[in-house]
Amino acid sequence: MGQCRGQKLSTYYYGGFTGYSQPLEPVEKLTKEKALSQKSYCIGYYDTTGRLIRFEKYLNKKLFFSFDYIYYSNGKIKESKGLNADGKRSVLRFNPKGKLIK
Repeated sequence: MGQCRGQKLSTYYYGGFTGYSQPLEPVEKLTKEKALSQKSYCIGYYDTTGRLIRFEKYLNKKLFFSFDYIYYSNGKIKESKGLNADGKRSVLRFNPKGKLIK
């Protein structure tokens, strides 16, 4: 994924993430080679402003789950679209202050 929504993206590999609030926060930056040699790793895709717009978690070389993020112009998260290994989709929406709309 070098482009998404017509944007050039930066791609980084990680050993994991912290918590489950959205957007997820990747931790333990790895080289691509190191990540692909592990049982579990994550990939973060960032737009030109440095916002995480896609996050993927891999387990045993297969996609375990992913999230796609859309942001308001103020930088706060607007929407999180998730997909798990079973193909189940979820959508979370947030107000302009970044608070979950229930």
